[in-house]
Amino acid sequence: MGFEPHQPPSHFKAVNEFTDRMKDTLEEAKSALAKAKDDMAWYYNRCRSPASSFSPDDMVYLDSEEQGILILSSSDPLLGMSMS
Repeated sequence: MGFEPHQPPSHFKAVNEFTDRMKDTLEEAKSALAKAKDDMAWYYNRCRSPASSFSPDDMVYLDSEEQGILILSSSDPLLGMSMS
């Protein structure tokens, strides 16, 4: 929350009650945000499975039909160099 200098208690009871109420409200808000964060993470991750691990030189199949990926050959003039 940034720098908040230490303030001695006020001589007015209403001011002290207000600051205590604001501190309690802030703690409740922080708690509610933490719970919402955990709930959203659970909801997002409930159907996820661990990612596959690949090693260098593994052969994999790639489907670029719906991905909009442009596949260039080693002699493609767009590259301006050889991919070998």
